[in-house]
Amino acid sequence: MTISIQKDAMLSQFAVLAYKDKTYLNNTANLPPGWKLVDHEVTGPFAAFAFKNESTGEVFVAYRGTDGLGDGSADANILAGNWDPQLQQGMDFLGRIKINVELFPGGFEE
Repeated sequence: MTISIQKDAMLSQFAVLAYKDKTYLNNTANLPPGWKLVDHEVTGPFAAFAFKNESTGEVFVAYRGTDGLGDGSADANILAGNWDPQLQQGMDFLGRIKINVELFPGGFEE
């Protein structure tokens, strides 16, 4: 992936979009041009969203960060260097995205 100010700006847009709900995200008019929501998981305080650019094939994953007092225990665990279930949920979501042949018909490359 090429790093640029434009790419950084787009990544920041997806970081903001991670705080929206699925109905909002399913409306492509609310996303950067050419992008669509292709997968998501919202379980308790954990939330992750995968977006795909239909013309380039790029896939971005955005995780919702601290979202209110309910995330206090997760933040405390992470700051203390302890394992938190949300870390595992994040890895599981990314793993599911990487093996999705509809998203990556030719396979995932790192």
